[in-house]
Amino acid sequence: MTASHVLFLATLLGFFLALSTLTEARPSKADTLPNEIRATPPNLSAYSPVLTDGTSSLPAPTGTLKYITLGRGTQNYTCASSASTPVSIGATAALFNVAQLLPAMSVSQGQATLNALPNALISETVAQIQQSGFPVIGEHHFTAAGVPTWDLFGDGLLYGSSVGDIPAPSGANAGPQGYGAVDWKALTSAAGSVGLNEVYRVETAGGKAPASCGGLDATFQSQYAAMYWFYD
Repeated sequence: MTASHVLFLATLLGFFLALSTLTEARPSKADTLPNEIRATPPNLSAYSPVLTDGTSSLPAPTGTLKYITLGRGTQNYTCASSASTPVSIGATAALFNVAQLLPAMSVSQGQATLNALPNALISETVAQIQQSGFPVIGEHHFTAAGVPTWDLFGDGLLYGSSVGDIPAPSGANAGPQGYGAVDWKALTSAAGSVGLNEVYRVETAGGKAPASCGGLDATFQSQYAAMYWFYD
């Protein structure tokens, strides 16, 4: 079965993440991250998210960086009729630990790689990303009351309250459906959060809805990827 996937290359002397779209193959066990990379704890202090689209900016974080994750999933919408505008009903995404790449790179290589991941991986499924060696350490979803939630599986729980929202840069990846990239956002913790105080969604690819519901189902999904940076 023909499918594109991501090939991660590593050497004992260093690590450089090569992101390329391949066909006629699926990830094999040889394409996973080496144990040496996964076992090395990252030092996150030198890294920070991009917070500006060149015109507007998100507020700066006030806490200590705890986790850097790639989110891959869907933004979800409803349509009342073919003539209506899509309405957001939240999102679902798997959160992958990508900070494990950083110890084997220079800071500049690591920062560039983090910023490029959503654009490179928007065409990959959650299963394909897992097969490449990134572990899922959490999930993003919305509660029944519409509260955005990030659950890091025992290492933190954040119910988000928006404090900043800017458009994705004009050159952002529009996603496989071509609808456009969702906004970049900053959120702080709401009541019930545990261990996490801030999250930033940046470097978005895909996830936006089209301007009209014409030709769409009553509920539909827009594929997206984004970087999520978590602070205590």
